[in-house]
Amino acid sequence: MRAIYRLAHTVVGAFIRMRYRVDVRGLDNLPADRGVILACNHQSNFDPVLVATSLSREIHFLAKKELFSFRPFGWWLELLNTIPIERRRVDMAAMKRVRKTLAGGHDLIFFPEGTRSRNGALGPFRKGIAMVSLLSGSPVLPVLIHGTRQRGGFLLGRPPVLLRFGQVIETAELKALLPATGDRTAGYVRIAERIREPIAAMALEAGMPVGSGTPDEEPRTSPA
Repeated sequence: MRAIYRLAHTVVGAFIRMRYRVDVRGLDNLPADRGVILACNHQSNFDPVLVATSLSREIHFLAKKELFSFRPFGWWLELLNTIPIERRRVDMAAMKRVRKTLAGGHDLIFFPEGTRSRNGALGPFRKGIAMVSLLSGSPVLPVLIHGTRQRGGFLLGRPPVLLRFGQVIETAELKALLPATGDRTAGYVRIAERIREPIAAMALEAGMPVGSGTPDEEPRTSPA
């Protein structure tokens, strides 16, 4: 871990512990010998640093390109392993950096919902997670985040937050969901659903509401 990253990791980690009581489980599922895509649900702006400060190795991030327009802030983001990405199209330049990052044995945090949940429920996953995994040839580790929508701090108390790391999904399993010929769009959707399944299961176990995967349906709060 580089000195600048270790400093940020220590300072931000202390802030997170002051804000939340974090219950972390499943860290042993993180491979020690290769990089993975950490596919996380998204509840608040604290999610990336919550995950990053729970791990003892450097993590890489994706962030919308607009955040880099203010150069001092953009420089800081780049220093802390953040890759700018254009969200309105397939950003091949960003994909090249993602492939290089993962091929180098580093981990990448990815939020397949594409945006923060508006009500705390697990939303549908976009097919971008499938494209990133297949283009990079990297396995996916499903991660559940639950509770970061709560306000916390020194005067407000420290609400509980759950952070669960699931089992790695190998690239070969995801590739098998693609059709042999023709349009791959449906295959990308199936891959996104396959990655979402264990996160949904962990969410239901934690009592977190889960949608069926379509935006307009009422979320479930139990496996029934």
